Amino acid sequence: MTAIWAHRGSRLRAPENTMPAFELAVAEGADGIELDVHLTADGRLVVCHDPTVTLLDGSTALIRDLTFDAVRGVDLGNETSGAVGIPELHDVFELLAPTSLVLNIEVKNGPILYAGIEEAVIAAHRASGMAERIVYSSFNHLTLVALREREPSAAIAPLYEEALVDPWAYVLHMGANAAHPYYPTLGLPGMIEGFAAAGVAVRAWTVNDEADMRALIGAGIDAIVTDDPTAALKVRAEFD
Repeated sequence: MTAIWAHRGSRLRAPENTMPAFELAVAEGADGIELDVHLTADGRLVVCHDPTVTLLDGSTALIRDLTFDAVRGVDLGNETSGAVGIPELHDVFELLAPTSLVLNIEVKNGPILYAGIEEAVIAAHRASGMAERIVYSSFNHLTLVALREREPSAAIAPLYEEALVDPWAYVLHMGANAAHPYYPTLGLPGMIEGFAAAGVAVRAWTVNDEADMRALIGAGIDAIVTDDPTAALKVRAEFD
C-alpha cells in the first residue's frame, strides 16, 4: 500500500513546517510527515523551508547567522492561525515518537552551507526516541553519505528533480535505502518498473493532482509526498 506523507505537514490548512501543520497531519491520518531542517548559529536544528527568515523589524536574515532564540521569535502565523513560531526538530520528535508515523527529514545544505549539520543531525537522531522511523533526504547527496558514515543505521534517500539514467543504480551505488524523485520523472518509460526490478523503494514528491495520485498509487510506488494528505488518503481508499 502506498504511504501518504504530508509535505511540510498539512500545509493547506495550517502554516507550513509548524507544529499546527504537523498536528493536523497526524489527526488527518497521514502515514508520515516531511519537513526541512536548518542549523542555527548556536547549533540548534530548526524546522523551516527557506534559509532566510523575516525578523520583527521587517529585515531578512540567514538562519545560520541567527541564534535559536532569534529564530524562535519569528512569527509564521496568519489571520486564521494566529501567532505560530518556528519549531525545533526536538519538538517534532516529541509529537511523533508516540505515534507510528514516519518522519522524512530533508537536510538543507546548499547553496547555503552549514558546517557541522551532519553531526547535529546524527546527535538528534540518536536522541529522538524514533530513530527507526526517520528517513533523511537531501538534494546534497554528499550530506546523505556523510550521515550514513556517522550512523550506519540511518535511512537515506536522495532527492532529485531532473530525470536520471537508471536512477535505481545510482541509489544502490551510494548505499541509499530509497529514491525521492520529482513525480513527473516517473512517467518516463520503464522508470517505475526499473525501480521495482532493482528492489529500490521510490517515494515521489510533490503530488497534488488527484489524477496523478491515482496513477502513482495504482502503479504501487512506496509513498507519495503531498500538500493535501486528506485528498490523497481518499484516493488511496479507492484501491481498498
